[in-house]
Amino acid sequence: MQPYTAKAGPGLFLVLKDESPDIVRLPLKLVVTAIEGDAPRGQDLWSALHQRRYGCQVAVDGQVKTFDESMYGRQCSWHPSIPADDQKRLDKLLAKLPDDGARLPPVGRRVMLQVPEGDHSRARVYDRANAPDEVLEILRLSLSGIRSSVPEIKPKSEIRTGGYGR
Repeated sequence: MQPYTAKAGPGLFLVLKDESPDIVRLPLKLVVTAIEGDAPRGQDLWSALHQRRYGCQVAVDGQVKTFDESMYGRQCSWHPSIPADDQKRLDKLLAKLPDDGARLPPVGRRVMLQVPEGDHSRARVYDRANAPDEVLEILRLSLSGIRSSVPEIKPKSEIRTGGYGR
């Protein structure tokens, strides 16, 4: 997960100064990252090209910046600040971040939460298909746009029904 870990420090956010937009550095409260298409080392080039990393950064003042990175480039967008009541709830949830079990979830279902603490970050990786309720609430409050994943179970065989000889 090391390649996906954000550096501790401020994030860049768009703010209005005297009615004109400006990019400023703000300390971070949370970084949420979903990882899709990651595969074990030694993967083929085709798989490596289809990796995708997306999520959001939340500043200490509640501003949110979403990001989406893939082989096609990086896109960012800024969103309105998280309402004050939701920021308080988010702070409480981040103070008691659930344990992740020290295991990596299956490929394509990983979501990483990083909470900056001084010059380093506390990072946890959860399975989007089996995340604790607190993590799902953090994803909702952070305006990350990341949802839980529903595992797809395909049958080994299928039985066709209908009339004979049609």
